[in-house]
Amino acid sequence: MTEFYLLKNNTNGQMMGLLFRDDDNIIIFDGGTTGDSAGILSLLEGFGLSHVDAWFFTHPHPDHTFAFRDILLNHKNISVGKVLRNFPSPEFIKEHTKRGEYEYNALVEFNKLQDKRFASFNKGDVFYIGKFRIEVMRTFNPEITSDVANNSSAVFKVTGENKTVLILGDLGIAAGHEVMEMYESESLEADFTQMAHHGQNGVDKSFYEKFTPKACLWASPSWLWDNDQGNGFDTGIYNTVRTREWMAELGVTEHYVEKDGPIRLEI
Repeated sequence: MTEFYLLKNNTNGQMMGLLFRDDDNIIIFDGGTTGDSAGILSLLEGFGLSHVDAWFFTHPHPDHTFAFRDILLNHKNISVGKVLRNFPSPEFIKEHTKRGEYEYNALVEFNKLQDKRFASFNKGDVFYIGKFRIEVMRTFNPEITSDVANNSSAVFKVTGENKTVLILGDLGIAAGHEVMEMYESESLEADFTQMAHHGQNGVDKSFYEKFTPKACLWASPSWLWDNDQGNGFDTGIYNTVRTREWMAELGVTEHYVEKDGPIRLEI
């Protein structure tokens, strides 16, 4: 049995987390903000488990990394095996982004956690954990200096017993074009695709035209899903509804949204 969960946001902010499970192993990708650690802890408690075998990160934003930080610092009953990431340096982040101080500080705080469990990965690496195969399809490229933290996102393809999941993190337009140049469409074909950057302002339409999802995983709370910041449907500043329209144009009809989570899917 192999399954995964699209985690639900516990706060009103954006977050992204995926938890994979087979009979004996737990694997987490990202996980959310400090406030979202409660959702992970609740799932682990429901499984009767207190060990995470491997924790992978796409990029260093706190809405992807700080649930892990909270668990490591404040929930000593949970043990974590390998911690795997490939991040820019804090100095690189600070130099190349307008939000440099905020993103720099978040990465510095994450890096303070490092110990012997922490390891890096590279493009082309393949990890076998229990019944799962995890392939690293893309990692941070220092030549891309626009939207640095988002474009540093690693891309993973996770294969279970029967199906596959493509994880894009917060991949932006420049990194998305890089991935398009690296691969033919068959290489990144997946049964489930996590929509880049919470489903808005991530990769552009041409990416999804090439790697058209069969089913979409949206790391989107209710307000972001509808782009409603208090004045009604699609009146906010976000592009989620545009991305939803792209999927409709591409004939994609199967959608799983964080706001309805945690959502369990078999792979």
